Amino acid sequence: MERLALLLVAAALPNQGVDPPGLTLPGLPEAAATAWERYRQFIPRLQGTITYEFSTVDPGRNGGLPVQWRVVKQVRQRPGAALWREKKESPEGEEQVVLTNRQYSCSLRRRTGTDQWLLEQIVYQYDARLPELDGTVSESIQGMTSGHYVLLGDYLPDALRSDAIRIIRVDPAYSMEGRTFTRIEHTSNPKGGSRKPPDGGRLRDGWVVLDPEAGWCIREEVRRYVYADGVKESRNWFDYTINTSGYPILRQHRNITQGQTDGGATFRFEVVRHLELSESDDPPEWEFTLSAFGLPEPVGVVWERRTPVYVWLLVAAGVLLTLAVFFRWLARRLCHGPSEG
Repeated sequence: MERLALLLVAAALPNQGVDPPGLTLPGLPEAAATAWERYRQFIPRLQGTITYEFSTVDPGRNGGLPVQWRVVKQVRQRPGAALWREKKESPEGEEQVVLTNRQYSCSLRRRTGTDQWLLEQIVYQYDARLPELDGTVSESIQGMTSGHYVLLGDYLPDALRSDAIRIIRVDPAYSMEGRTFTRIEHTSNPKGGSRKPPDGGRLRDGWVVLDPEAGWCIREEVRRYVYADGVKESRNWFDYTINTSGYPILRQHRNITQGQTDGGATFRFEVVRHLELSESDDPPEWEFTLSAFGLPEPVGVVWERRTPVYVWLLVAAGVLLTLAVFFRWLARRLCHGPSEG
């Protein structure tokens, strides 16, 4: 019914692209808000590995030749604590690790090919803000695992309600990949709080494709910016799978940003995020500590030692064996009766 109502409302909206006063989306922001809130509450149950692959071609860097590097982020979350382990491999031959656990956050560095890690800084506070993280650990994890719900720097429901953009066309029956999506075209709103990228410039226009069968998350999105010395286009593709609970779990996010300056110089930047995420109950914490990198734990930091699973299995096997021997002895004794004497 929700989908049908949206189709009927959108069909009644004007569909010309000649600078209309702006369209509204009755019902869609609310539907997206409900879906986003369900997914946001589900995020703390996710764990896994996120691998970033970067590639850039910039005339002002490396003689215009492609530069590539990668970052591997490991995410573990448990009730009351988010665990973080991030490893960066830079083109300059350095490796950096950022760790966060329940007792401290720290960063390590070493030259590629060497064994010894050097401790750069440590903060004795859970969810601390290290310079390498965008906000707290929990905020960073939410940002990495919910890119398919982010539009123009805002989470989707807020972006659709924002006065920073003006919606000029809605196609609720947009056909793509053999399925039906909702496609929304927009321009910047000169009278609103026009969205600006971090490097300056001004949003010109763009479009976004939403998936009504996957909680109204974003399938594809394009935005174009105008600068004093050129133009830039940023395009995003999102791949996700629906788990058994109906949540769209992000699997891949690909972004290509390219443009041209007034002088004719071109640039291209590409990043692909591969996400291997699953639900987590109570993950181990040792691999998110200094000990995992051959360094001593800070003074006063003590970790509770959990009994390994195999020890419990051995104990259980021993108890069962003892009970089996006892019951066998008891059965033989009852079978033969009490001895004469």
